[in-house]
Amino acid sequence: PQAYDFARMFYYEQLGAVGYTPKRPVIIEKAKENDFEQWLNGLRLSLTQRIIAPMTSENGWIAAAMMVGEQSGVSKEVADVMRESGIYHVLSISGLHMSLAVMLVFISVRFLLSLYPPFALRISTKKIAALVALFSAFAYLLLAGYPVPAVRSFIMVAVVMLAILFDRSGISLFSLAWAAFAVLLWQPESLLGASFQLSFAATICILAFYERFSAVLYKGNIGFWHKIFLYFLGIMFTSLVATIATTPLVIYHFNRFTLWGIAPNMLLLPLVSMWIMPAAVIALLLMPFGLEYYPLVVLDYGIALMMQGARFFASLPYASISLPSPSFWGIIAVVFGGLWLCIWQQKWRLMGVPLVIIGIATIALHKPYDLLISSDASKVALRLDDGRFIFLRGKEDSFDGQVWLRADGQENGLSTTDLDEKLGSCDKHKCSVVAYGKKIVATKGKKEIEASCDGEPDIVISQNYLDENPNCAKVPLLIDKAYLQKNGSTALRFNNGDIKIETSRQYRGNRPWVN
Repeated sequence: PQAYDFARMFYYEQLGAVGYTPKRPVIIEKAKENDFEQWLNGLRLSLTQRIIAPMTSENGWIAAAMMVGEQSGVSKEVADVMRESGIYHVLSISGLHMSLAVMLVFISVRFLLSLYPPFALRISTKKIAALVALFSAFAYLLLAGYPVPAVRSFIMVAVVMLAILFDRSGISLFSLAWAAFAVLLWQPESLLGASFQLSFAATICILAFYERFSAVLYKGNIGFWHKIFLYFLGIMFTSLVATIATTPLVIYHFNRFTLWGIAPNMLLLPLVSMWIMPAAVIALLLMPFGLEYYPLVVLDYGIALMMQGARFFASLPYASISLPSPSFWGIIAVVFGGLWLCIWQQKWRLMGVPLVIIGIATIALHKPYDLLISSDASKVALRLDDGRFIFLRGKEDSFDGQVWLRADGQENGLSTTDLDEKLGSCDKHKCSVVAYGKKIVATKGKKEIEASCDGEPDIVISQNYLDENPNCAKVPLLIDKAYLQKNGSTALRFNNGDIKIETSRQYRGNRPWVN
């Protein structure tokens, strides 16, 4: 209950069902030749193959994710390393990628145009470069599949380029507000998603930081090397601010806190900015001419260095810590306090800091469930007296198991082999335990249908329909297949003999994506 609702996501993505087949797909009907989406997907896959070809497999798929948004080949091991080191956002095309790509195009075009003085003295090369960069940004957005962070980045980059064309200042909180307005007008459901929240939280804090401190960091009449130093310093400060801004939301959505996350972002993002992204942009620009091989080789070495750094930080003690989420009102306080701190200009802006601290502190109010049952009863976990979860059905490394453990701030659970004989016993068909003053039975196999409710249990959990079993009519709480189809995943709390039941259906309500 209250976990991420995949059905809601699929509904808005217009996906009717997901699954897999062990057999080769058979093409029933080909897409229309003038279908732009199909053509774009075909182009993305074609470019992916060309990107991977000269690179090592691992680095090639990372490059494909950064360049064309194709993450399907990124292995779980790589994703876990980047997540635990705090640089997973590098895989998702967002402001970092969009701004660097556009900046490189802008600088390159302006430099090339300035090489011919008669032209440069008569025509504004800056405005021509801005126009080319704007179209490049739009092409990059289409190629990425226009995810929310990329859309937000494109709008803000577009505002900056248009500001150059009309001799205005383009980087401000106003451009971010327009980006938010456009995204929510196009995809209002994205407001509740982690992608929207993390992207805008990081950006608004970065903008507010530079509005306040840019005059201190960047002064006029400084030398070339001083500018280079300030550029690297700016990348490090930007990474620091973005990491601090997004940490409460990361904990809320993913129940993870990367203890060393600030350090790899400050140290590895300059590598991304100065080596990886320039090589990626050059490779993309040279692909129409078939000259992408050497830039991709250079990109391969850059990504290898980044992954070495990521693995080092991921291997440090407590690199990734599981934490319970702040409460709903706690995260509202964090968001409101963060906005108060970023939007206002006067000293009263600091009143937002206590709100953020109070919101994060609501983690301490977390009250764990005592018994968790998945929507098909294939996973059942019981919380022991010492706070650890033992899986009566299913495994701790399953998707549900990992979500349950992280939501309670745990990394590992126990299996039935660790079950104390005083607590109960389990076999491959049935588990029977006594906890919280209740006799709890969890069955799996169809052979156990007749015996599921024997012995006067207080709670029976089964993957089967038990309504036809006369013994089950006497069970105080029967959670069988019929119950779960109606109520979804179920969680129980025990308190002095009383049972409080929460189901996912209670929180999901009667909506189009709920069966």
